[in-house]
Amino acid sequence: MMPLRLLAVRKQPAASSASSSPFICYWCMSLTGACKRHSIAMDDARVALYGESGSPEPLFRLAAALPEKKEEEEEEEAYRSGIILPLLILIAVELVQPTMSCKNQNCSQHLRHTLRLTKFTNKKTAELLETYKASQGDYADLICDMQMDNVPESTISGQTISERILSVYTRLKEFLPHMNTVMEQQKDLNPPTNPVAEGLSKMITHVHHTAMRVNCLLQILQPNIPIPEPAERPTGIPPAQNIFQQKAYGCIVLSRLQELLRKAIQEQKSIKGKMCRKRTKNGSF
Repeated sequence: MMPLRLLAVRKQPAASSASSSPFICYWCMSLTGACKRHSIAMDDARVALYGESGSPEPLFRLAAALPEKKEEEEEEEAYRSGIILPLLILIAVELVQPTMSCKNQNCSQHLRHTLRLTKFTNKKTAELLETYKASQGDYADLICDMQMDNVPESTISGQTISERILSVYTRLKEFLPHMNTVMEQQKDLNPPTNPVAEGLSKMITHVHHTAMRVNCLLQILQPNIPIPEPAERPTGIPPAQNIFQQKAYGCIVLSRLQELLRKAIQEQKSIKGKMCRKRTKNGSF
């Protein structure tokens, strides 16, 4: 991969934020030739940095009222000095390279960015679930209430912070192959360009990026311990499913994924005030 050179970038007017997309896309194409995938990575990077609005302006207006005022002012200064765009490019590259080390990242900022991206992914999952139900007709709720043992659970286990964050990461990775299966089934049941299949394609990317951010948290929590990876293929799926079973399977996968993301948000909120403080004090967990 060609080396990425950072260039000095002047601050652009607020109205020109959308015009930066072609520039970003050009960089992405020169890096990997997969601009569409990197475009989603850029969206997730903006969410991680600024929240669901994807813009720094609301964040800066509220900086004086936030407890982390100093950090927010530093972000605003970085934006004004013209380094946010290269930073976003680097984050986008990070998001699509799962082997990149995260050990040297700032703990508190990374936790905050991970929480924002998890919230965003949860919101998009809820929207996709509603779209999915609407496409199933009048009996969607009945279909979604069925029980299936071959779908990952939404539970988070573990006694320590590291164990529970590892559980979140493992669950997210377990859902990815199931989401791929649902997407392929939807392409067979409906035209390949139907909203559910397209939404699943984007959601797979969002979940993958969220899992990578959680993986970085694990590297911060336990820098010298290898992180176990779950199986890349779904387990427990019957060799053949009729149309009704496929519809139920897809709805249950999305429902449990949303529940997992909701719990992951609560988990990250619960450690927000102690994870990085404890690491700073003791050096590691």
